[in-house]
Amino acid sequence: MASRCWTIRGAALREEPDRVPIVVIAALGLTQIIGYGTLYYSFSILAPDMARDIGWSTEGIFGLFSASLLIGGLVAPFAGQGMDRIGATRLMALGSVVAALTLVACSLSTSAITFILSVVALEIAASLVLYQAAFAALVEITPQSAARSITSLTLIAGFASTVFWPLTTALHADYSWRSIYLFFAALNLGICVPIHYLIARHAAPESRQDRRGRIVRRRTSPRIDTLCQRICPAWLRALGDAGSYGSASDCARPGRWRRHGGHGLRAGSGPRTVRQHDFRPR
Repeated sequence: MASRCWTIRGAALREEPDRVPIVVIAALGLTQIIGYGTLYYSFSILAPDMARDIGWSTEGIFGLFSASLLIGGLVAPFAGQGMDRIGATRLMALGSVVAALTLVACSLSTSAITFILSVVALEIAASLVLYQAAFAALVEITPQSAARSITSLTLIAGFASTVFWPLTTALHADYSWRSIYLFFAALNLGICVPIHYLIARHAAPESRQDRRGRIVRRRTSPRIDTLCQRICPAWLRALGDAGSYGSASDCARPGRWRRHGGHGLRAGSGPRTVRQHDFRPR
């Protein structure tokens, strides 16, 4: 397979055949650190303050968090179907927007009901942006080297607790949990959304070969086109245009893979983006 030139925010990077550029892995690693830090690790630091503010016991807050993790796991298969339909990185971009909105909703909650719904929504959003989506994105970009890329990504994302436990503790010394959640929402919206958008636009291949050498292409969908163009604000599309190739509608092409003849992966086939044979050397 011939080498390709990847362009991200105006910087050209020559990619080795069948390798994910290190800048893509590093960028995904940064979003995983922010995702795990804001949606998972920070909760244990802020839970006692939440309990006092809401009027619950600390055990009740952690019980709610455990239940929300369970609900997030039940939603994961539907997230996998979404990855098959529109692509993992595009779903991660939308998921980062959802994560930011739910963090804002949680910080502004004034009753137990709104707080419960917000915490559950946080973990549902987590299923759209954390490891399961990031791993699928790496397989989507270059299946041949996915195992190596996933190992590197896991190594980077492992610093999430190292970064966010002391960061959250330092912030909590001067700010309430509500203010901290607003800051975390800004991190997801200002850093994770642009990174996921740019990777979805520049890094996801338009076609690839399957194990038998047949070409697998992505099809576009006018409905997904319209949805993504409405959700992505104008400044974000302009950010992607700074170092882009292709039109602005490239970001909206779904990761709906089909082989010639109508066989292979189809929309609605479930969370089958990462399959065992994708990690075998070719």
